[in-house]
Amino acid sequence: MIAKYIVRNQTHKILMVLRPYPFYAVEKLVKQVQNNTENAYIWHTMGSGKTLTSFKASQIIMDLPK
Repeated sequence: MIAKYIVRNQTHKILMVLRPYPFYAVEKLVKQVQNNTENAYIWHTMGSGKTLTSFKASQIIMDLPK
């Protein structure tokens, strides 16, 4: 589970781990994509961490079977 929510930063050679709220946001974004049959996009905003949240969500969504 931890490995699923880590992003490797190739520039600085570090691992970046999602905090609890971005973790929850990624879970909700992925669930929304899995349960929605309409062609639409999801807009998610919060404080700092938007880029990491959206990046990780897109990585997970790309690996979904559909």
